[in-house]
Amino acid sequence: WRVTAAKSVPFELKSHGLAVVREDKGDKIEWRLEGRALGRPIDNGAINTRTSNIGRFTASTLSSMQELGRSYAASATPKMLMTQDLTKIADEVTSGITDRKDKARVLYDWVRKNIRYVAVYLGVGGFVPHDTTWTLKNRYGDCKDQVLLLQTLLAHKGIRSQTALINTLAEYEFDDLPVAGSFNHAITYLPE
Repeated sequence: WRVTAAKSVPFELKSHGLAVVREDKGDKIEWRLEGRALGRPIDNGAINTRTSNIGRFTASTLSSMQELGRSYAASATPKMLMTQDLTKIADEVTSGITDRKDKARVLYDWVRKNIRYVAVYLGVGGFVPHDTTWTLKNRYGDCKDQVLLLQTLLAHKGIRSQTALINTLAEYEFDDLPVAGSFNHAITYLPE
């Protein structure tokens, strides 16, 4: 593999089981990686993660996991579109309910029962959710789409929530670098 980055870009690359040659090339840096990307995954986990014994590399322009989280939020938050249809759903589903925890539960149940889980990743779709109008119109979405829809409904009812990016595999440490591949699922966190 050959990776090239401008020196002006904050860029870091880590190799696991691959030989690396780093070379300055004027205003760029080039990394050449050699080795085999074959092996046997351990713990029945994914083949390209930190618990794997398969040769791999990660690269990132981000400085921390917090910056990765902020980057996710910056791409998702503008897609929380509260429409008349969503207002109607939130008001009908929570009608007569005064307890905030019960409101959160019935909104969660509405999303769970009415929005099918379907994961289709095109372009940045593996990291950036669709906007809420798209998810409601199509009645399906992946975890990020469902989380964003639920957060929008909760926000309409004054219930604070945020996305928690998680990893569902048997991995208990972050990757060496802040990369989206460290996470494979999103859930809704309600601080209160």
